[in-house]
Amino acid sequence: MRSKPGYRLRRSVRTRETAERALRETGGPESVAVAPSAAQTIRRAQYLMARKAFPTDASLADAVGVHRSQITRWKAGDPASAENAWLLRDLALAAETLSEHFGPAASNAWLHGHSPELNGEAPLDAIRGGRVAEVLMALQAQVGGAFF
Repeated sequence: MRSKPGYRLRRSVRTRETAERALRETGGPESVAVAPSAAQTIRRAQYLMARKAFPTDASLADAVGVHRSQITRWKAGDPASAENAWLLRDLALAAETLSEHFGPAASNAWLHGHSPELNGEAPLDAIRGGRVAEVLMALQAQVGGAFF
């Protein structure tokens, strides 16, 4: 059965008018709060934890090897590439552990400095190489006063 000419057009106009009326009555689309997903919350937490060891977003971007705008997107909870997601997670773990013992400036200096526990390599370079466990052991040894 065919519908009458113009029926679809009248129907779409009514639907649009109904939607516009609903938006006016509720205060518009900006009044609707959308809760972040669990994944967004976790990504934002990782950013905040990693940021503890860096004075600025730009210095965190340099450490990860991305543009500053990418850090802004991560701050909002946007996903990172797989490689950067692992690096951000590892940096977050190291920065959180560092923040338990040192302030932000000392944490940053420790990450960039050469560590005797890592055979003179900078902890940040070891983290970039996927060796966060070694970095955490080196940190624990240094905080605990162990010498190699």
